[in-house]
Amino acid sequence: MGDQAANVLPVLRPHCPEKVLFCIDLCDDMNSMELSRAGDGDFQTRMDHLKSAVELFVRTKAKLDSRHEYGICILQETSTWFLTFTSNVELFVEKLRTLSVKGDFKKFEMASLFDTIVAKKVLPDVTDRSGSIPYLVRMIFIYGRSAVIPNEERLQNRTHPVIAHPAFYYDALYLHEKPSDTNNPQAVYDFITSFEPDEQLQKFSFFFECSSNVARLYKNMAVLLAHARQRKHQTLHGSGLDYLIKTPL
Repeated sequence: MGDQAANVLPVLRPHCPEKVLFCIDLCDDMNSMELSRAGDGDFQTRMDHLKSAVELFVRTKAKLDSRHEYGICILQETSTWFLTFTSNVELFVEKLRTLSVKGDFKKFEMASLFDTIVAKKVLPDVTDRSGSIPYLVRMIFIYGRSAVIPNEERLQNRTHPVIAHPAFYYDALYLHEKPSDTNNPQAVYDFITSFEPDEQLQKFSFFFECSSNVARLYKNMAVLLAHARQRKHQTLHGSGLDYLIKTPL
């Protein structure tokens, strides 16, 4: 009985608050104008559209539950913590709007992202197995490089203690160029989606990609609104936004 009790995890309730961490790539590729609104002549950059979509996400989710918090981590060659978690939507939007591309980075150290989360001590303590976990942390990894596969040198079998934490969720949105002789977006996407969710704990990751269709970007962000503890496996969510109508947020 003692061993059984030791293996029981504290409860992560379906309506607990989310701390959503947007990990945003600042590489030059994010200045691409491949994303465009059909017919209206709007040729904003990929970064412009992303910031608008993230702002809409946060404003909408805050109306659904004011307890949710939002933070920002920026990606260059390594990750850097940019904005600590806050439920102040206006502060978040103000900081989000200051983001701009910073250079043509030829590598990204994926382990640095998980190390940053550890250093900031944002994951809840799960050593007290008698109660419920107060919140979950959901990372939305937003990557924009079509020719740079993230470095996995310090990730043994693409695992990390953060990934195994019962209150950590990993989603990803990949914004890429169309395949060519000088890039390999499929290989990048394969890497991004290789971090397997723990289905025993009902920890389902959502992965999306977008090349040139801005409507698809906004649709993907809309689907990501769903609370990580209230959504089904991605393959079951359907092909349209009817999923959001049928699923509580």
